[in-house]
Amino acid sequence: MESSTIKAPTDAGTRLRDHLARTKTGSWLDPWVKGALTALAGLIFVLLAYFLVKLFVEARPVFAAYGVWDFVSKVDWLPSQDTYGAGALVAGTVITSIVALIIGVPVAVATALFVTELAPVKLRGLISGTLELLAAVPSVVYGLWGFLFLAPKIKGLEQSFADTFSFIPFIGGEVSAANYFITGLILAIMIIPIVSAISREVMA
Repeated sequence: MESSTIKAPTDAGTRLRDHLARTKTGSWLDPWVKGALTALAGLIFVLLAYFLVKLFVEARPVFAAYGVWDFVSKVDWLPSQDTYGAGALVAGTVITSIVALIIGVPVAVATALFVTELAPVKLRGLISGTLELLAAVPSVVYGLWGFLFLAPKIKGLEQSFADTFSFIPFIGGEVSAANYFITGLILAIMIIPIVSAISREVMA
C-alpha cells in the first residue's frame, strides 16, 4: 500500500515530462525558459558588479582626500569638522562579528546535530520549520527586538558581570544600553537559523 502511494506521484511526474517532451510546446519553449532563467541568474552578478563599481566611484573623493589607511585607521567621525575616520566602525564590526560567531556557531551546529541525529521525527519537523521561519525574519526586526526588549532585560546581568570581572582589561565600568556584547548576541541570534540550516545540509 505504501509503495503504491509513494510511486504514484513519481509515475505521474514521469508521464507529464514524457508528454511535454512529445509536444511541440515542450520542445520549443524549454530553450527560451532556460535562457530566461540563465539571464536572470546572470543579472545578479551584473548588479553586484554595478554596486561595487558605484561604491568605489562614490568613495574615491574620500580616499583621495584622506587616503585609504587614514580613513580606515582614524576613529574620529565629525562631519561638521570635515573629519571622517571609520576606524571605530571597522573595529566595532569586527568585535561584534567575533562575539556573534563565538555564541552563534556552537549553538547552531549543536542544533543541527540534534535535529539530524537525535531528535524524534515529529520534533525534527517542528524544529526545522521554526528555524526556517526565523531565517526569513528581516534583520531590522531582530535589531529592534534586541535593543528595545532584550537589551533592557539583560542590562542588570551585564552590569553584574562587569563589576565582578572588572579586573579583566576592557571589562568594567558603567554598561551602556548599546554595547559590543548585546550587539554580538543579537547578531548571534540572527545567524543561528542560517548556520543551522547549512550545517543540517552538510550533515544530512
